[in-house]
Amino acid sequence: MNTQVNGTTNGKSVEYDIHKIRLFIEEQLKDKQELLQLKDKLIRELENKNLLKEQDIAILEEKVDHHEHEMDGNRQLINKLLGDISKLQNDIEWYKRTYEKRSFLGVIKTLGSRMLKKEQ
Repeated sequence: MNTQVNGTTNGKSVEYDIHKIRLFIEEQLKDKQELLQLKDKLIRELENKNLLKEQDIAILEEKVDHHEHEMDGNRQLINKLLGDISKLQNDIEWYKRTYEKRSFLGVIKTLGSRMLKKEQ
């Protein structure tokens, strides 16, 4: 049983309880501040990673755009070359018709090949 002499015993007990509560609150505050600091650090790290990823994405988008333009240029060049090949094949066929089949030498060549076939 607490005896009270001029209110000192109860006063010391209340002060002690207040001191314990204050220590508990300060400890909780310190823990929460540390937790907030860790969360802030993590947020900064994630923001930095996100920034780096955004930069990487921008670089990759530029590369994709460059390669698409390059592919379009190559496609146009291939189509032009295919057209050139077709024209050259037509020219070769014209030369064959003109100089092998219709010329004097072409006629002799045709007659010679016919004679060789008959002899065989």
